[in-house]
Amino acid sequence: MLFVFSNMTFSQLFYEANSGVTVGLNSVSFSSAFPVATTWIAGDSGNVLKSNNGNTWQNMRSGPIPSSLNLNSVCSFDINNVLVTGNSVDSSFVFMTSNSGVNWIKVHSQNNGYFYSIGRTSSTNGILIGKPVNSRWSIWKTTNKGASWDSVNLYLPQLGNETGIDNAIYCNPYEADLWFGTNNSRIYRLQNYSIWSVQQTSQQNSNVIAFMGTFGWTGGNSLLRTTNYGSNWFVPVSNPPGSSDFTSLYYGPVGIYVTRSDNKIYRSTDNGSSWILAYTANSGNYKNSCYYSLTGGGLIFIRSNGGITICGFPDALNQISTIVPRNFSLSQNYPNPFNPSTKIRFSISGSSVAQTFLYVYDMLGREIATLVNEELKPGTYEVNWDASNYPSGVYFYRLTTETFYETRKMVLIR
Repeated sequence: MLFVFSNMTFSQLFYEANSGVTVGLNSVSFSSAFPVATTWIAGDSGNVLKSNNGNTWQNMRSGPIPSSLNLNSVCSFDINNVLVTGNSVDSSFVFMTSNSGVNWIKVHSQNNGYFYSIGRTSSTNGILIGKPVNSRWSIWKTTNKGASWDSVNLYLPQLGNETGIDNAIYCNPYEADLWFGTNNSRIYRLQNYSIWSVQQTSQQNSNVIAFMGTFGWTGGNSLLRTTNYGSNWFVPVSNPPGSSDFTSLYYGPVGIYVTRSDNKIYRSTDNGSSWILAYTANSGNYKNSCYYSLTGGGLIFIRSNGGITICGFPDALNQISTIVPRNFSLSQNYPNPFNPSTKIRFSISGSSVAQTFLYVYDMLGREIATLVNEELKPGTYEVNWDASNYPSGVYFYRLTTETFYETRKMVLIR
């Protein structure tokens, strides 16, 4: 069944994919590397699912991953190197594949522990968050995509009886920055793998966390916003309907998408001032989601009954040519001046994928929108920026890769 909704500039295409299982799906992760992009899902009963297109899923559980183990977190570094965590009654485990799921090995474990989340903080580095033991948080770092782990310089004391929450983590893999949530009205932030800071919130649980530049969101049974990397959190204008805890949160150029522990997906395009019901699944409760960059980008939502919902953004970022350009370039937006939306075209050169950023800044140099933040293969692309929520004025947009950067000016006239 296909559902099509339109709102502002971006169209949303929701449809259901067949996972091949009926057990709970708990965590989803996406990796992109030319010429293949892969999505991974970790679920109950040792299930590890893999898809190259979001429509067809293959179960990759094998070897040391027992069917009796519920897997609660997954992290993909690239199409070959993937980590999953699982917890039994008295032990916790990290399993790793380096050949896209053909074989798995156990690379880390802890007796009488519990692993909450695992996240990628760079192309090779990752962080594992575990239950506090002996009044300190159990936290490890890998610098080789999960092959080995250590806790050097990661000491973080436990406050009272606080604990963590499955997949309550957000990692910025390009700035060695991460946040993880607790059940104690606080979020912990780690910078440069060594500097911890505490961020107080006005609600007990921080189940979900997401950032776009300095702006971010977190949610327990209600949402909170920040405009300064989480140093201060405040209540937004409104919250989506419902009273159960939030289970997933996406914050990006096309808006904010959230799920609670039920079968509904809500969306806001005005920074949380209002919310619309974007999609309702027939059964199952949503548990996690992630962004993917296939066919213009979109979201993958997973549920407690093995259900998978795909939400496509076909007009968000389009590759309009696969011909490899001679040089990197950033074109003038069109139309310009514009009201309220404009298109920006750019070219990625080279022989391999390039980590690409396209930001929008105001006259004060403040980053106000992230239009692109992903690995792109060589070609020519076009992205739309809808400035309906911004005042008239001069804005700047900047394209950045490892070897190229360029900034141009555009004018919004109401």
